[in-house]
Amino acid sequence: MQRGFLLLAGWLSIQALGAQPADATVDEILARVQTNTGQFESSLPDFVCDETIHSQRFDNGVLAREVIAESHFTGLQRRSGNLSFTETREFVTINDKPAAKAGKVRKIPVFGGGFSSILDQTFSAGYAPLHDFKITGRETFNGRAAIGMEFSTKPDQHDLRARWNNKEMIQRDTGKAWIDEETRQVMRIERRYLNLPPEFSGMVVTVDYGPVSIEGKPFWMPRKVECHQSMKSGSRGEFTAEYRNYRKFDVASGIVYEPLP
Repeated sequence: MQRGFLLLAGWLSIQALGAQPADATVDEILARVQTNTGQFESSLPDFVCDETIHSQRFDNGVLAREVIAESHFTGLQRRSGNLSFTETREFVTINDKPAAKAGKVRKIPVFGGGFSSILDQTFSAGYAPLHDFKITGRETFNGRAAIGMEFSTKPDQHDLRARWNNKEMIQRDTGKAWIDEETRQVMRIERRYLNLPPEFSGMVVTVDYGPVSIEGKPFWMPRKVECHQSMKSGSRGEFTAEYRNYRKFDVASGIVYEPLP
């Protein structure tokens, strides 16, 4: 798997297959989630949405840089057998000022891929078998009944990989998902990355999902992405992106930006 942190596609369709009892097994829940994922991947159009980015860097606890930006976020599907996905951004404002030219815009620290890959690498039919899952019980999330499910990559898995600074590494991750008890849609997923380059001391990504309509068709799409990463040097990065106003993409535009350093 190639990523600028992560570069795979994976959301869930809002379509459901009918409620199952709350005491369903892990295998039953995973089967439902994977079915929804397949339905989603066959029907999602190219889309654009509005994005608000809040990116901060702290050096030894002191705020060293802060950027608040508004952008148009575009997701382009390229289907040739397997689904591929390209994230692009066209910045509109940066710290309440009109966006600079592309060369300067590239300096904005953003997290690439959290929007498109966390669900796929955790719950898709191809990657779920590389994890161990455990139901933790009923919870409430955003006012809805949810099933808590913890996960971790299998100790002997070698197929789920990430590329960090041009170096490929086997993923050794843990995390938790909150799954809607009625529809089996993933409402939140939190993934903690453990096998990191030596300069990192930690990294956690959280994605919240909710129902949206694109051309009158319902989908579950990211509403908020958060990335928290820390370095052994004492630096810390905090990135939040919020998404709204999903619609079909009609005119090609946008620039691909770099991940949070």
